[in-house]
Order: sequence, then structure tokens, then C-alpha cells
Amino acid sequence: KFLGLKGGKAATSHGHMDAGTFVYDAYNVRWAMDLGSEDYTKLEINIGNGPTWDSSQNSLRWDVFRLNNKQHNTLTINDAKHNVEGFATVVSAIDSETEQGAVLDLTPVFAGEAAAVQRTGKIVDSRNLVILDEITARPDKEARIRWTLVTETSPTVEEDGITLTASNGRIMRVTTEAEVGITYASFPDEPSTAYETPLPTVSIVGFEATVPAGASVSFRTVFTPVP
Repeated sequence: KFLGLKGGKAATSHGHMDAGTFVYDAYNVRWAMDLGSEDYTKLEINIGNGPTWDSSQNSLRWDVFRLNNKQHNTLTINDAKHNVEGFATVVSAIDSETEQGAVLDLTPVFAGEAAAVQRTGKIVDSRNLVILDEITARPDKEARIRWTLVTETSPTVEEDGITLTASNGRIMRVTTEAEVGITYASFPDEPSTAYETPLPTVSIVGFEATVPAGASVSFRTVFTPVP
């Protein structure tokens, strides 16, 4: 099994809005994937060299499907783009006999949208992947959460979770526990422009929820292999 977690910020050379994202391999399957980069030549021809490389908050660069936070395995709050200067730091590593992973502080990435955001990703007992998101909403506004998973497996979205079926027949069940209501969902999985590269083998799923203003809520998402 392999878990990779990413911190950093979007406003770096060739950066994406991907702070907090992860990739996960188990049982010879990549369950959570990264889309990689778009063809820069296509972007420069269609939106211009300047907008392609400009990493400011309102740059057209961040409207590119593969570069936006909604198309990474991370959080989106109040439908907003990540703060491009918000730096997600690795708070600590987790390395024991039963758990391996890391803790990320994503608070600067969501400046203006939430008071505090922390993500923990860890492999537990060499079997389950646990993604724990601890979110505190600002006192003056709720935090509408979109939790995203990008995958090339075949997902089935159900009322009580998501079932991922790989091409080799392996099955992974994804479920989330929280103190607020959760709605599992499928999200758009193709770019809206004709010049961006189609993604016929990719699905984007996850859940939506709302943290009331001033409240703190933990979302514990578990990837459990099905025998």
C-alpha cells in the first residue's frame, strides 16, 4: 500500500490548487489519482501565455479543469478556489506499528472561508485508509464542504457511501462519519472547454456537507477493502 499527501501552495512554479490532496495505491490499484498537468501549448494558444503562467488569485489559470481544487482529492469550501498564497504545512508524521501517514494544516488555504482546517491521512493496521478532516467554520458564516475523490475505478454512489470497483475485480468501500448530514454525490468529470484534454476514464465522486457558523465538525472517511 502507498499513501502520498501534498502540502504547499498553488502560487509556485507549475503549481495546482491541490493542497491537501492525496493518492492511494492498494491491491495493485490506484484508488485515488492525480490528473496531472494540461498541455501548456493548448492553454497558451487558447487563453494566452500571460494568463497561463500568471499565478495570482484571479488568474484564468485556475479555471483550467486539471489545475482547480475541485478536480483534486482535497476539500473545497463555499465553492471557493483555494487561496493561492495559503501554504499547507506538514504538522507531523505518523509512523507506528499500526498507523502510517501525516497531519496537514490546511487553514491558510481556506483563508476567509473557514477558521481552521486540518487533514490527517493514514493507513491503519495495513488495511484501511483513513482521511480525517477537522473543520471549524468562521463565526460569521457556515462552511459548505465538498469532499472530492478523483478515480479511474468504476464508482457507484449510494445513500450510505461509495463503492469503487477496479478493473482487476478488487472492490473498495468509501464511507464517512460526521456529526452533520452528508450527501454522497458524483461531480463533473470532463473539462467544459473544447481545447482541454478529455478524460473518458476518470470519475469524480465524494460528498457534500455543511458546518454551521462557529461550529467544529470532524469528517472521518474510511477506505475499506471488500473481500
